[in-house]
Amino acid sequence: MDVRREAHQIHDLGEPGSRHMPQPRQFCLIRHDTVADQLVKPNSQGHQTRDAGNTPSGGRGRRFALSQLLPRASPLPKSDKATVLSRIQDLTKLVLAGAEFSDIRQYAAERDWKLSERQLRRYQEMVYEKLAESTQRNRDQLLGRHLMQRRALYARAVKASDFRAALMILKDEAELEALYPPTKIAPTSPDGTLPYTPGFVGPKVESALTRRQRVVKRINALANKDREELKLLRQVTPKQMYLLRDTMLPEQMLYVLALQHITEQLDRAGMYLFASWSATIHGGEDPDGFLEFLLATNSYLFKVGHDGWKLFGEQTKVNTDWLIHSNYRGALLAIANENLLKDVPDADYVRHVMASHSNEPVGELTTAEAEAKRWRQMFRKVCREPKSRPPV
Repeated sequence: MDVRREAHQIHDLGEPGSRHMPQPRQFCLIRHDTVADQLVKPNSQGHQTRDAGNTPSGGRGRRFALSQLLPRASPLPKSDKATVLSRIQDLTKLVLAGAEFSDIRQYAAERDWKLSERQLRRYQEMVYEKLAESTQRNRDQLLGRHLMQRRALYARAVKASDFRAALMILKDEAELEALYPPTKIAPTSPDGTLPYTPGFVGPKVESALTRRQRVVKRINALANKDREELKLLRQVTPKQMYLLRDTMLPEQMLYVLALQHITEQLDRAGMYLFASWSATIHGGEDPDGFLEFLLATNSYLFKVGHDGWKLFGEQTKVNTDWLIHSNYRGALLAIANENLLKDVPDADYVRHVMASHSNEPVGELTTAEAEAKRWRQMFRKVCREPKSRPPV
């Protein structure tokens, strides 16, 4: 069966017109957000709406509502600096009072801030960053004050010829500035009777639930957003300390990114194969042009994802091929790489196909560089070096 030859027969679709608009029931097998994920960037206000009724290149495809494939939410207006600063001050008070993210979301909804969940989480991060900066600055000031107080006491002790007290003040100041070499301490258990071994931190918590039962209950509580159940589980769950390499989290993040890339590529390949199979069993007929849309967009997205992942490996010097092979043992991805990358439409053709199916303007398409940047940003977050702190 020559699937690709059959798929190319659907290109001669005639001049699109309003009488060819598909009915919603014609797309009952396709989710409205299946193929538009990360394909189109929304236009800014400077773009003008254009009529895609008479498109070039022979009028390939028929029009249908692209809003079924693109996010429907309109972009939220940006807040000015004064508004952002005021909101951060309000949220700082909430956080200091013990508010969690759900409380922040409720607070924002009551005041009609009209912020998305992602924006609210960014506000929360800004609050935490400012609190950390304030704590660091106040700690430096506190250290300077203690040093000045000790020097004042030292001057008084010398003036009173109390050299013993002066020596004690100098010793205390040297310890405060960590001038002495670190003292070796043999760690023991909290009661000082047994040598220390990694294990429970703090008082041991007795729980009638096994570790597996606690894990299951926690996952279900997170899924149901049951805060009371989560609070109870925290109280009955012992805390443990493990000795891990500082590269453990970055390594795990790379495995997660590889699995995410594999899932996205298999989804795109599956949609392409579905469209090819549908075109074959219908003898190449595609009256509404939807199969052509699926073929063009998913093959383009597959190529962008493949090139973006490869570019991510080149930029970070990470062996991304090994990450794929160590996390995926199937053959479908290799078959898709071998066949889908041979004849991929360019961005202009994909934009033309999308425009011929919608009266809405088509924005910039995603690129391999944008994909690689997305991977790098997620990887960079777990590779940050810990901030150095002044000695206590």
